[in-house]
Amino acid sequence: MCLRVMEKDTRDVRNPEKYYFWIFGTPSETGTWGYRVEGHHLSQTFTIANGKVMAAPSFYGTNPAEIREGPRTGLRVLGAERTWRATWRSRSMRLRRKPRSSWRRRPPTS
Repeated sequence: MCLRVMEKDTRDVRNPEKYYFWIFGTPSETGTWGYRVEGHHLSQTFTIANGKVMAAPSFYGTNPAEIREGPRTGLRVLGAERTWRATWRSRSMRLRRKPRSSWRRRPPTS
């Protein structure tokens, strides 16, 4: 059962087929412009500069993060990504807690 049904969503808030597209600037092969795709648990922005595509920022989400009942019980959608994020965040927090004096410093240049 999906959240849309469980929450009795009658306003079409949790519609997995509802997406929006935006274009910023004037598309061209030599200029700078961009576009965004947004929808149910997704936001992806692309910038094109002189024909080169850069994709950032991005958001991919799930709700629930783990399926608790039904034929797919235990499935962790984006499970590997969540594990990576938790590991990265934990490491990042440990580095922030270190006193500045313990950080490696470059030797002075003469």
